[in-house]
Amino acid sequence: MKKELIGLSVEALKEEMESLGEKSFRAKQLWHWIYNKGETDFFSMTTLSKSFQAKLN
Repeated sequence: MKKELIGLSVEALKEEMESLGEKSFRAKQLWHWIYNKGETDFFSMTTLSKSFQAKLN
């Protein structure tokens, strides 16, 4: 089941990234794309690696 990331705090995003085996800086990347750029499509988040985009999807 997919987890909704929109609405999570930076700290909650960090916890989610760590639960996926990712480094905590990924939370800041996602926060920037979601809240500063308004982007919700992981494949449009060009600063994320392709493998990370696929993992999130």
